[in-house]
Amino acid sequence: MHAADQRLVDLYFDHGATSFPKPETVGLAMLGFVDGIGGTYGRAAYAQARDASRTVFEARERIARFFGCSDSSRVVFTLNATHALNIAIQGLAQEGKTIWTTPLEHNSVMRPLRGLVDRIGSRIRILPHGPDGRVVPEEIEDDPDACLVVICHQSNVNGAIQPVAEIAARVEGVPFLVDAAQSAGEVDIDMARDGIDLLAFPGHKHMLGPTGTGALIVAGDAKVETLMPGGTGSLSEREEHPAFLPDALESGTPNLVGIAGLSAACKFLDERGGAPTDEWAVEAIRRLREIDGVSVLAAEDPRWQGGLFSFNIDGLSPSQVAGALFADRGMAVRSGLHCAPAAHRTLGTFDGGGAIRVAFGRFHDRGAVDRVVDAVAAVASTRP
Repeated sequence: MHAADQRLVDLYFDHGATSFPKPETVGLAMLGFVDGIGGTYGRAAYAQARDASRTVFEARERIARFFGCSDSSRVVFTLNATHALNIAIQGLAQEGKTIWTTPLEHNSVMRPLRGLVDRIGSRIRILPHGPDGRVVPEEIEDDPDACLVVICHQSNVNGAIQPVAEIAARVEGVPFLVDAAQSAGEVDIDMARDGIDLLAFPGHKHMLGPTGTGALIVAGDAKVETLMPGGTGSLSEREEHPAFLPDALESGTPNLVGIAGLSAACKFLDERGGAPTDEWAVEAIRRLREIDGVSVLAAEDPRWQGGLFSFNIDGLSPSQVAGALFADRGMAVRSGLHCAPAAHRTLGTFDGGGAIRVAFGRFHDRGAVDRVVDAVAAVASTRP
C-alpha cells in the first residue's frame, strides 16, 4: 500500500500541510508516465501524445465523478488550491461589488480578496457565524451587490466543517466557491447534491496525490474570466484565447506527471473509501480537554469536526510545544498561525502566536489518538 517507514507514518501529524505517505500506486503512475509515455498533451497525433492526452482525459473523468460533477471538461487542472482559488476569485470579482466569506479563511483566499479591495474597490463581508467560526445559514441576509461567496469547507485551524449545502441554499443565484483544501479526500463532497458552483482543491493533501497538482471544478453557470491566456493546443489559428472549458482557464503545458499521480490517488480513494480521521480527532479532543493546562480549538459541535484540530498549553509557546513533541517523541506537528491569521483572530489565539495543529491522516489507526494524548500530557506536565 505504501513503502514508508511505519514509525515515520505513525508519528506524522501534519496532514493539514501535506499527506504522508502516498499510496505506492501514485509513484508508480508518475514513473510510468515519465518512462513509458513522456509525450505532450493535446498538441500532436503521434502515439505518445495520444497516450498523454488519454492520461489527462481519464484523470478529468475520475475527478469529476469523485466530486459529483457530470461534465469532466469542467475540471481545470492547476498547480495547487491557491492557484485554483485565484482563478475563480480574480475571474469572478466585479468592480465595487461584495464578496462574502467566513472568519476562518486561509490566506489563499484572504490575500486575493484584500488585493481586490485595493485594485477594484471590492467589499468583503463576513458571513454570520458562531464562536467556532461555523456559518449560521439562517442568519444570512440577501445582498443584491454580492458577486461571489467563497468559504473554506473545513478550517485548517480548528477543523470545523461548514454546512455547505445549507449555505448554498441561502445564497442561490450568487456564484458559490468552496475551498476544499482540507476536506477534499476526507469529507464526502458531491457538487450537484451540495449546490457547489465552483470547487478548488489541492492534490497533495487528503487526495493523497503529489505536490504541484490541484484543480478548479466549474460546475455551475458562472462565467470565469481567463486569468492567464496563452497556448492551449486548440484554435491555434486564432490569437484570441479560447472561451470554452477547460481551455479557457488552463493554458500552457500542464503538470502531466503530477496529473498521472493524482489520477492514481483518486482511484485509490475510490476503491478504498474514507478513513475515520474525524472520529479520531473527536476522541483526541475530548481526552486532551481533560489535561490541566491544555486548551483545544475545535468545532463546538463534534458532529461538524474534521480530522484536524489545534491546541495550546498554558505557559508554553506553540513553537516550544511543537519543538518538545518532536525532540521527545519524534512527532511531526505544525505550530504558529498556519497561514490563517483571520481564523486565529476569530478564535482568540492570534496574539499568542497561534497554536499547535494535529492533523490525522489516511494511514493512521486508532492508536494514533493514544500517541497524541500521551505526548501532549507529557509536555503539559513540564509547564511552569
